[in-house]
Amino acid sequence: MNNSQQTARVGLFFLLGLALVWVTFQTLNGGKIFKDPGYTLIAGFESLKELKKGDEVRMAGVVIGAVEETRLAGSRRAEAVLRIDPKVEIKSDATASIVMAGLIGTNYIGIDLGTPSAAALRDGAEIKTNVTPDINSIMTDIGALGKKLDGALSSISTAVNGDGTKPGLFQKIDKIVGDNGENVTATMANIRQVSDKLNKGEGTLGKLINDDSMFLNAQAVMKKADRALDGLDDSGPISAVGVVAKSLF
Repeated sequence: MNNSQQTARVGLFFLLGLALVWVTFQTLNGGKIFKDPGYTLIAGFESLKELKKGDEVRMAGVVIGAVEETRLAGSRRAEAVLRIDPKVEIKSDATASIVMAGLIGTNYIGIDLGTPSAAALRDGAEIKTNVTPDINSIMTDIGALGKKLDGALSSISTAVNGDGTKPGLFQKIDKIVGDNGENVTATMANIRQVSDKLNKGEGTLGKLINDDSMFLNAQAVMKKADRALDGLDDSGPISAVGVVAKSLF
């Protein structure tokens, strides 16, 4: 192997090493060796929720900067230092929140547009923040809800089936039926007897239900009364009352 080939291979490996370094910076630090121009804003949260240096800052879905630094500021506060594109103006009433980009995606800072008439934030100012639920808090709430639902179902089951010391709804119904079995049987027998008499046409109610002549007589009476009212204008009220009385009796 001559010297020129060896030199070419060394140069190729050197270039590959530089490319690997560049990819590493691109992945871990956004590919930024030197600090970008722009201005910084401070966003304070109780928890940064896995937010890290190099994560994006977006406004209306557009990338306008990146997280430059994350740090603790007191016992119950964590801060993210945001470096914002100098061409982007953020209003003083805008709100920043930590947004989760999918179940396995990285988090980023989302900033709303704010009010057009509001003043712009200056370099080093603190931006208002809003806490949004993440997947961990959502799963915790779902677990708590499941426990409450399980407790409610257990209470319903105990009320229906009993708990071994107190009878449940079904046991109470069985006891009532058992204690009053003779009365229930006698009541059902009486209902059956009444139903049989109605079907046979016995008694006043049975005749009204089964005898067609009773219906026909009532219909005839109504027709007579109607004709009597038609003669009210010709005979006068007193005569009409008499006609009605004759038609009824």
